[in-house]
Order: sequence, then C-alpha cells, then structure tokens
Amino acid sequence: MSTKPLPITYYIVTESNSGGNGTPVKKGLSKYRVLGDWGHTTPSNALISIQTTWTEFNLQEWIINAGYTILVAPAHP
Repeated sequence: MSTKPLPITYYIVTESNSGGNGTPVKKGLSKYRVLGDWGHTTPSNALISIQTTWTEFNLQEWIINAGYTILVAPAHP
C-alpha cells in the first residue's frame, strides 16, 4: 500500500509575525517571510499560501511569480 507524502504548506506572513524565521522577501517597501510547515494547515495570518509535495515544487519560482523579491538572509552570529 503506497501513501502519498504529507504536503508542505508554504505561506507568506508579515515579517513582524514570523519570529525571524523563514525566507525573507519583500514586496514594494514592505518585508515579509516565507515559512513552511508539514501538512494542510494554513495560519490565519498568511497573506498567500500553497500546499505541495517537496519533490515537485520550485519555491523560489512561486515567490517571484507572486510578485515578491527574495532578500539575502543575514548570517547568524
């Protein structure tokens, strides 16, 4: 019996809601974060989201197509 892998839900939230995790992005002058969680749950504060299996998804392409610019994350001290 084969089972499909649990999807990852990627979503974008305002940077102030993210706790400093995820991929930093911006749209216009505002900064956001892209986070990912296993399963089908999308937080209520998500601006946009997508659910997909990790083997077939280009996260950077999704971010750019949604109109966001990917920022370079600062190195942790």
